[in-house]
Amino acid sequence: MTKKVLAYRIGWVLADILLVNLATFLAYMIRGLLYSDERWKSLMMNEYANMFWLILTVVTVVRIGTFFVFKLYKPVWRYASVGEFVNIVKAVTLGSAIFIVAMFISRQIFYSRGVVAIDWALNLIFIGSTKFASRIINEYRPLLSRGPETKMLIFGAGSAGQSALREMRENREKNYRPIGFIDDDPEKVGKSIQGIDVLGTTKDIPEIIRKSGAKEVLVAVNSIPESKLKELSDLSNSSGAKVSVLHGIRSLSSPSDIPEKILVIGGAGYVGSVMVRKLLQRGYKVKVLDSLIYGGQPISDLYNNPNFELIVGDLRHVETIVHAAKGVDAIIHLGSIVGDSACQLDPEFALEVNSIATKMIKSVCVGFGIKRFLFASTCSVYGANDDILDENSEINPLSVYARSKVYSERALLDGNGDFSPTIFRMATVFGLSYRPRFDLVINLLTAKAADGEKITIFGGHQWRPFVHVNDVAKAFIRCLESPLEKVAYQIFNVGDDSLNYQIAEIGRIISEVVPNSYIEHQQDLTDQRNYRVSFKKIRTMLNFKCDKTIKDGVIEIRDAIQSGKISDYRDALFSNYLWLEKQREKREIVFNNSHYE
Repeated sequence: MTKKVLAYRIGWVLADILLVNLATFLAYMIRGLLYSDERWKSLMMNEYANMFWLILTVVTVVRIGTFFVFKLYKPVWRYASVGEFVNIVKAVTLGSAIFIVAMFISRQIFYSRGVVAIDWALNLIFIGSTKFASRIINEYRPLLSRGPETKMLIFGAGSAGQSALREMRENREKNYRPIGFIDDDPEKVGKSIQGIDVLGTTKDIPEIIRKSGAKEVLVAVNSIPESKLKELSDLSNSSGAKVSVLHGIRSLSSPSDIPEKILVIGGAGYVGSVMVRKLLQRGYKVKVLDSLIYGGQPISDLYNNPNFELIVGDLRHVETIVHAAKGVDAIIHLGSIVGDSACQLDPEFALEVNSIATKMIKSVCVGFGIKRFLFASTCSVYGANDDILDENSEINPLSVYARSKVYSERALLDGNGDFSPTIFRMATVFGLSYRPRFDLVINLLTAKAADGEKITIFGGHQWRPFVHVNDVAKAFIRCLESPLEKVAYQIFNVGDDSLNYQIAEIGRIISEVVPNSYIEHQQDLTDQRNYRVSFKKIRTMLNFKCDKTIKDGVIEIRDAIQSGKISDYRDALFSNYLWLEKQREKREIVFNNSHYE
């Protein structure tokens, strides 16, 4: 430790000694003033005066001791964040807890519990404000500068964009003035991040520059396709602003390592219809191969998008795959018969679509030199297990659907060389999609409750991992934009540790969101699957965490049902099993065109 650092810490300690004792004195004063009886006021202050040195010693030792325990003298406070504030709360709370214990044991200090409560609040204010003052001053100092300022837009309202915003506020050499974010996620538009509004999407850049007078657009995303960067440059330059990357934020990935044209097999399905839109929003060119067994409505609004191409065909036919794979840089394979009951309709056909076709698609990829291959598997491969399962846990597939995914995983991971697959074992998906499904537990139970029907929960104690359909798309794209060597031949559970739930708890959440819901619990266990899953790997390797909660998904399903956006959730079109069963008389049509999900 240098002399400068030592002097810095001693200065903080001395300042804190003054502040914590000032807080105690003011706590006594405020508590005394709250008494209407003058005798109690006098008694309160006499207590403080008579025990001044004892109180001073105890407060100093306890408070400063807890500050050291929670390492409040180690951070560089100009870069403080939520984590440091949480440590302040913990340290102050622990100190107050010690005082309460001492009060009940000795009855010699802090005779009034009100003093302890006021003292806690004042310490939180004093210590928190002084510690964060350096960050606040450092961030907003440029606003006080009288020099010429550079108005800047930030492309990307994610973690990289927020880091760029902080860096601009701290940069003392250039007087940057961030005036807004640009982000292609429509859910972020109109929101405020660190006091800066998300003004619009890429297409709005010319109008935003014209109105705001921005001179520069800072690209602040984890990675970006070369075509997207060119689009940003063209729009910005034509409007009189330049595009740049601020030193210090995450640099752009090498253009050669980022795919630009993506083939999504099953792009009109429940997950695919969401993913395709997110890929287009991020500037990718997207080709979809789908049989449109459920119709083309989920993606019909994309037909006129110049970056979108649809191929209607069967994934079991090699000539169809060869045609679809030409000219693409990566493949996202979502195509399969999805769900246990749907696969049971024709197990042989399910294995043909879900497994044999996958092996053939791999061969086509190798032939074309397509390295990036993202495959949608399922956490159902773990079967029934009371342990918390990770990617290295033993698999125990209990259904045709789960076994078909295991066969595909093994086929894809067999070998190496120019083919670099990534396996995504998805938790049970929920939430509203452009191709709605109501054969999924959360969606179905919510729809029933929103329609005034009784909800029946079988068992209820069984655990399941869940993930919102939007977060599934987010996970695939996060992998797509990661260095290939980082994700090749990796298996990721897709979900979040906070979204492991017992089925009975799902019923409770639904009853909160949909008032007057009637829930019936039955002990009969019709589904033997019971498992909890660890999502630590995807969180640590890809920095992925889910944005949507169970409650978020329940609310959007409830609103869709009650608003009439979905007129009849019972329609067979919204259930894989019911729709395929209904089409049995057209078997030669249905089963000669693969179902993609």
